[in-house]
Amino acid sequence: MNDTLYPSKVTKTPDGAYRWSYDMPMFRPNYLMVVLAKVLGIISVAMYIFTLYLVAAGSRMTLRLALLTLLPFVGLFALAALIYSICGLVMGGTYHLRFEMNEEAIMLVRKASTNQLMESVSVIMVLTGAASGNVGQSLTGAGMAAGAGSGLTRFENISRIHPHPKYDEISLTSFDGFNQIWVGPESFEFVRDYLSEHLPKKKKK
Repeated sequence: MNDTLYPSKVTKTPDGAYRWSYDMPMFRPNYLMVVLAKVLGIISVAMYIFTLYLVAAGSRMTLRLALLTLLPFVGLFALAALIYSICGLVMGGTYHLRFEMNEEAIMLVRKASTNQLMESVSVIMVLTGAASGNVGQSLTGAGMAAGAGSGLTRFENISRIHPHPKYDEISLTSFDGFNQIWVGPESFEFVRDYLSEHLPKKKKK
């Protein structure tokens, strides 16, 4: 699809839809990093506590044993950071995002190459996690696989909107999952207000 259809500023096209693009620097603090860290952190902490409980039930807990039990979860973060870095390098340090929005829905329009990259990375994470018995890694990979194929969010399904202007990001929560929208500072308020105005009336109340 021609990238000239997706300017950096939100633009209304002749078919009535709004289109724009956003270049997210992969190696600077961004909301994608925050989300990944939160997901991995919650999964790792929960599994670490459960593992400690199992270990303590079978033997006397010591500081050394607690640290040894922590190593696999540190490895999970290291592997996630490595995969993220590889993705960032393959993308040239920038994640180029394209969006379309009309009266009914908003959609992330990914390039075919980006979809293939996300699917390949997610498969690697699922298989590696399954082989090592790491449930958290397998779940993260499965989540990436699902995310690689999704991108459309209908306004009628949105339950909450969470704007994060610091990161140029708007999170959309719906009954079937969530989506993330990135838009530059010059158009951020417009997109945020447009989304708010198109929420179902009962949810606005």
